[in-house]
Amino acid sequence: MFYADTNQGYSFKDAVEVGNLLGEKGALFFEQPINRKDLRGTVFECKACA
Repeated sequence: MFYADTNQGYSFKDAVEVGNLLGEKGALFFEQPINRKDLRGTVFECKACA
């Protein structure tokens, strides 16, 4: 089990890909992978990685 904090370092597409990979590897938390102001992207990312 581990946490990942990427500090807005990914595009939406990359965040979904990495988020799914981290989930497969046992990550408990993937903090703020995309721009914090991109609320729409954050919602879609959550749905895509669920």
